[in-house]
Amino acid sequence: MFSVAAMRSQVFCFVLGLLLVFGIGVSSAQESPSPTKEDSGQTASAADSSIRLDNTIAPIFEEIDLKLDPEQTSYTGTVHIHLKAKQARDSFQLHAEGMEFKNVELEGPTGMIPVSFKMRDDKRVDFKAAAALEPTGEYTLSIDFAQEFDTTARGLYRLVTDGKAYLFTQFEAIDARQAFPCYDEPSFKIPWQMMISVPEGQKVFTNTPIEHESTKDGWRTVSFAVTKPMPSYLLALAAGPLETTEIPGLGVPGRVITVAGKSGLVGEAVRMAPPLLKALEKYFEEPYPYAKLDLVAVPEFWAGAMENVGFITFRETVLLLDPKEDTIAQKRSMASTMTHEMAHMWFGDKVTMDWWDDLWLNESFATWLGNKITDRVFPEYSIAVTNVGRVEGAMATDAQQSARAIRQPVTDEVQLLQAADGLTYQKGMAVLGMFENWMGEDLFRKTILTYIKENAWGNAVAADLWSSMSEASGVDVGTAMSTFLDQPGVPLLSVSDLGDGKIALHQERFRNYAARSNKMAQSWQLPVVLRYSDGDQVRTLRTLLSSRDETLDLPTKGKLEWIHPNDDERGYYHWDVDPEILDRLSKDAVEIMNPRERVAFVGQVSALLDAGRLDGGSYLKVIANLADDPRPEVISAMTGAMAKVRIAFVTPELEDAFAVYVSKMLGPARERFGLKPKQGESDAAALLRPSLIGWLGKYAHDEEVVAYAKSVTEAYLDGQGTPDPSVLGQCMQIAALDGGWRLYNKYKKGFEEAKVPAERARFLAGLGWFTEPAMIHHALYYSLHGDLRPQEIFTIPMGIGRSGDQENTKILWDWMTNNYDELMKKMPPMFAVYMPYFAGGCSADRIEAARLFFAQDGPHYVAGQEKELDKVAEAVGDCVGLREREGKTVREYLIHVAGL
Repeated sequence: MFSVAAMRSQVFCFVLGLLLVFGIGVSSAQESPSPTKEDSGQTASAADSSIRLDNTIAPIFEEIDLKLDPEQTSYTGTVHIHLKAKQARDSFQLHAEGMEFKNVELEGPTGMIPVSFKMRDDKRVDFKAAAALEPTGEYTLSIDFAQEFDTTARGLYRLVTDGKAYLFTQFEAIDARQAFPCYDEPSFKIPWQMMISVPEGQKVFTNTPIEHESTKDGWRTVSFAVTKPMPSYLLALAAGPLETTEIPGLGVPGRVITVAGKSGLVGEAVRMAPPLLKALEKYFEEPYPYAKLDLVAVPEFWAGAMENVGFITFRETVLLLDPKEDTIAQKRSMASTMTHEMAHMWFGDKVTMDWWDDLWLNESFATWLGNKITDRVFPEYSIAVTNVGRVEGAMATDAQQSARAIRQPVTDEVQLLQAADGLTYQKGMAVLGMFENWMGEDLFRKTILTYIKENAWGNAVAADLWSSMSEASGVDVGTAMSTFLDQPGVPLLSVSDLGDGKIALHQERFRNYAARSNKMAQSWQLPVVLRYSDGDQVRTLRTLLSSRDETLDLPTKGKLEWIHPNDDERGYYHWDVDPEILDRLSKDAVEIMNPRERVAFVGQVSALLDAGRLDGGSYLKVIANLADDPRPEVISAMTGAMAKVRIAFVTPELEDAFAVYVSKMLGPARERFGLKPKQGESDAAALLRPSLIGWLGKYAHDEEVVAYAKSVTEAYLDGQGTPDPSVLGQCMQIAALDGGWRLYNKYKKGFEEAKVPAERARFLAGLGWFTEPAMIHHALYYSLHGDLRPQEIFTIPMGIGRSGDQENTKILWDWMTNNYDELMKKMPPMFAVYMPYFAGGCSADRIEAARLFFAQDGPHYVAGQEKELDKVAEAVGDCVGLREREGKTVREYLIHVAGL
């Protein structure tokens, strides 16, 4: 519950800020079977009560003609939607939100048909024709409309940066309907054609290449090529005084597109894109499937990135790097994000989910394959090792009683948003990887290629993929997979040594301590790979554990020296072993476990603490055994464990003891890796150093580190020298801790004048680390009233929430409740469902206040909030319970280590 993977959907990026403030996972409770494509059609009566449109009269092609001027606040357009009827009917619906229809016409095979329409409150429009639309003909619905540009970075929205106005789009999941009338569901996968007029001198781009253009009366009209079949949520456009940089070596035309003045920051993106795309083409055994590939840097963007067909949009901070001060962390983020979105061009775009209940499959696959390809092309980033920690974060979410099945029916818009969480990405990724490991890489890949070929340019459901896998492997993969996808929770595999070469395996649902009384039986078809030693030889054993209990004979009669229950940590399960074996694993971790396993080991013992299977003092001793680990990735995981200790146990009177503990835990790593880069060091060492400096400076109060941080900050602000950009942000945060108004105002000015996205982010984050109450309140005021972009609103609160002062979480709660209405005006309204996360932390009193604030009969309630509040309450209860249960042993250990 103390780490959340980076996510790319617009809702994820919003929630991520709140999660990082309060250390809470995201999930929701619901179970479901796996439907087939035949289940997806909606009858007329069902459509009236469902989130889905009736498909009796459906589009086969849509032309969109827009007249856009970024300097204005509104626009006009016309759509021509070509329709076919499956059976005779005189009424139908489509989506449109907040726009005014100026004229509506319906033309059929024999001429014009009178048609009336009615706007509904649920973002739909009812149409009634004077005559039935017959299956034998094709019809064209033409609508002239007017609409305001959005200003909260959704739909078709307007933004101003450096005095210049631009237009961008973000349509996933249901915001294409805000830009123009359409059938805004993934199952309506059709060709589209855009014709866009902009003021002469402006540029405009969309999913396909330009076919032709003309200029008349000061307007430039551009007609774009017809798209391949695609759903509305994958359409995109950008307009304004944009700059482009060609990407050579893609095999298709490609560009990086930026706002004016930013094209000098695209060099790394231009370098990375070709080898990543080529590696994906090799995996899929076919060329990239679209006519072009543009990478678009967007200044205001809730999402991290979005897989629009041939037109991938990115948050500026992901895609644009200053070559003078880019960091390994930034490059790794760019590479993994870029590969994730490119993988979607096949899995998600070429083959599209039929409905949003299979969103998990889109995102799980792109995450799994994106990481796999990134690790092949750029192995120096250690993606395969570091991503284990993200899976551990998903398991922490999945351990909650309120955890949901990652595959569930989506029947309303709130569910659609709540289905987009860390489980969708990280649990799904881990489950796919587990079954790949079980089936074998070559066979697993063969099933993916078959699935893509059989469903190309159409829609599919998860059952189609399971069918391909089962046919290829001869095993009922769908049934085995469903035990992980259609029920919530993470398995716990307990392994006991029975002696004489026998071991007992037992599986049950892993539960945190407070939920141990819940005895509801659950089991999985669990692919298990054990690695063990009898003292003479290390062996592996594979089994598919389909019952709750099983006894295995190991192929040796010797003594069991040790056993690792999850070889290479490819299985999605927690595990527990006899105490003496756990002790052996921790003491001899480097000799017994590989780096991936050692990173996961940190998460495993943290889970045992949460479950009450390991006491607090023993937990700290086990973690301490890893302090000398030579791999930076393991030390990074260890700091995550220390964060758990700090949040749950470190009250003001323990801060001094905890400071000594941090210093001792990270002392060996400091000596090994140092505060400054070393010639020839690994990228993993460079990735660890910011965290190392941050922990030693913020929580160990290391005088040398603090002095170094202040000197780096001062030199940077004065324009003296070239500080290591990888640690600059951390140094600025440390300097802010006891900084005064003079430094505060320098950060504020630096933020307002920054031209490089990373520099802007660095200054803004620094404003959240000043500790004087007056500065904290001023910074929070600035979050709402300064010149911040929508996605930047929570940057300062994130810093305040993670500054180590538990009182600050109360300050943030008060800030949110006092400014609730103003916050709601600055973000898409659907995000209001996640505001209960401000009640997170370790305070039961704040949960009670939250229940009053978000009461269902009160002014702050929106549908779905109660589910999110229940999750927050459970996480807070776990934290409070952990503190009460293990606080004494942790206190004794810290005081002993500190010699106090």
